[in-house]
Amino acid sequence: MLKLLKSDPLVCPSVNATRYIKGACFDFGYGLHLGVDPVFRYVDIYMKRPNIAPSDSIERCESRSKTYNLKAKGLKALVITTSHGVLGDENCTSCKATGVASPEFTIPYYIFADAGVKVTLASIQGGRIPIDTEARYMTHWDTRFWNDKAAIALTFDSPAVASLNFTEYDLVYMAGGWGAAWDLGVSIPLAEGITMANTAGKVLGSVCHGALGFIQAKTAMGTPDSKDLVFGRNMSAVSNRQIEQLGIASITPLHPETELKKHGANYFANHGLLTDIDQSDVVVDGRLVTGQNQNSACETAQRMLDQLE
Repeated sequence: MLKLLKSDPLVCPSVNATRYIKGACFDFGYGLHLGVDPVFRYVDIYMKRPNIAPSDSIERCESRSKTYNLKAKGLKALVITTSHGVLGDENCTSCKATGVASPEFTIPYYIFADAGVKVTLASIQGGRIPIDTEARYMTHWDTRFWNDKAAIALTFDSPAVASLNFTEYDLVYMAGGWGAAWDLGVSIPLAEGITMANTAGKVLGSVCHGALGFIQAKTAMGTPDSKDLVFGRNMSAVSNRQIEQLGIASITPLHPETELKKHGANYFANHGLLTDIDQSDVVVDGRLVTGQNQNSACETAQRMLDQLE
């Protein structure tokens, strides 16, 4: 039965229940599952997460207090995510769910949008964007996004990268997350789009596994002297050490540190005494801005905007 009360007190209060054909309570900001209702046993109880962000303290943002006002310039940004939603082959039905890491696209989304930049949220294949549930409420930016119905709607029907003209955007940013290990590095439409954007002098950026979107891009499209875009460039991305510490090194097919070095990039990352998970590094090389991991999204987005001031 699809037609329900607009505000049903038993399921997601104040959310139009007719929209459940596109999403569940989890998709509308009700991310805490409290169990089964003691009376109505067939009803699961969800609530919104509190307005706190456990990882804000380690989120690196070099100019957190800095604000941008670029609306008068009529700028546009393209934020790209993975379309791969499982830790394994695309058709795997028993694999653990994954996708894009929430802070790696929600933070740039708002930093760009708050600056007056029009943001398009796209994915490799288009359609619904898979979100990694383990990295969904890490920062206050995530909490803001998953309580924003208009923003959430963008994740239900994203355009495919192949349908977009990358040269129409002033900023092109690629988010990470484990799903990106499967599709960003092998997407020909993405590589061609990045190549064209680079040739047109656009500002390019990535965080974590998002850097895999650069490895097939070239310095120019189809010319004899064209070479790998990352060759000789100073770049950062998630370290092999962090991937190993998170236990996915033997599962994911492409590792950004390995791939960037293989294609001739000068790789940089900060390494902690015990772990890389709480570290961050943002490297600016001309109009190319790359961040080490989930902690780097804020500064990466800001450094990208710095190029357009």
